[in-house]
Amino acid sequence: MLRFVVAAHVASVPTASPVHLGLVYISIDAPTVVLGLLVGSIADKVDLRQLLCTFLAIDIAAQVALSFALSANPFGIPLYLLVILIGLCKGLIDVSFAVYLVLVLPKAQLTTANARVTLGRTLAQALGPMAAGAAVAAYGAPKTLLATAAAAALALLAAAHLLSSKGSLEPRHRRTFSLGTEYLSIIAGLRFMFGHATLRPLAISACFSAAAAGIAIPLLIFVAIHDLHLAAHKVGMLIASGACGAASGSLAASRLCVQFGHGQTLNLGLTLDAVRYGAVVAGLLLDNLPLAAAGVVTMGAGFSLHSISRTTLCQTIPPRRYAARVSATRRVILAACTPLGAALGTLMAEVSGVAVGLFFGVSCSGIAAVVATRQLRHIRH
Repeated sequence: MLRFVVAAHVASVPTASPVHLGLVYISIDAPTVVLGLLVGSIADKVDLRQLLCTFLAIDIAAQVALSFALSANPFGIPLYLLVILIGLCKGLIDVSFAVYLVLVLPKAQLTTANARVTLGRTLAQALGPMAAGAAVAAYGAPKTLLATAAAAALALLAAAHLLSSKGSLEPRHRRTFSLGTEYLSIIAGLRFMFGHATLRPLAISACFSAAAAGIAIPLLIFVAIHDLHLAAHKVGMLIASGACGAASGSLAASRLCVQFGHGQTLNLGLTLDAVRYGAVVAGLLLDNLPLAAAGVVTMGAGFSLHSISRTTLCQTIPPRRYAARVSATRRVILAACTPLGAALGTLMAEVSGVAVGLFFGVSCSGIAAVVATRQLRHIRH
């Protein structure tokens, strides 16, 4: 929801360019790369519930400050600094929660848990853009951000409830924290993941699918608002249609994984991703919004299938001593490649036109599908 509020506000400014939206997405996702791997390394040494509460509290304060920054200057340095801080908090919250699931759930329950988490997230994404679009149109982006801060406060209350409950997340190792030791631990986790015959192609396909997603959304918002002059709430409904598709994918993912295996489900999701990209590109270039909307719905369904399958494989394949680091690495790959795709795609759009940026995204999506199809289709796990 926050991404859409800031992106819609920036895109509505007459002097905006694709690069401005690319900077928004880079600022939100890139900071996770710096500290995300560290969360996986120290997962056995800290109580992740305390980290969740701390990151949520900082996130709330930054969103309130961002609401005032938007009123002052839509392209100002304070805006991007606050977006970076919010992105860092949200990224570390995601990493902490992904590792949390690995630590507290049996492997047999992870597919179902991931499907439920994705379903809840996509339902929020379905309601978020629609509500945010209507709120931005009626009250403006600054006041809408105050509402998102209030929603984050509810998440903080839920995390505080987890903190008050007894569980198995008490630190298992009490040794002194050392950057040198954690660095070696991170390197060991990376070597394990990229040296593993199954995890390596999973990581490569994740890189390209995340880059494709990073290209698609900012250019979709820019074309719809800046070029087609659609109202923010209509663009919010368009993006929300993708979340509806994602919800259907989440409901089907567990059954598909059991019946066909995680490899085939992953391939199906990535193939749907490539198809949707073609539909979105054609719809935008031909000013055919129904076709673009159909592509966005397909995008959502494909995303849920390959995301749930990939997440579960990254959680269940590694032995216990590497599980937290592999889960954190997967999340960091997404956080790194999404803004990289946004940067390259929006730069291409700025220099050579939106069509070039969108076709670059199609290529990334196709490469992800090819890698998965060649190396992962027989995995059932």
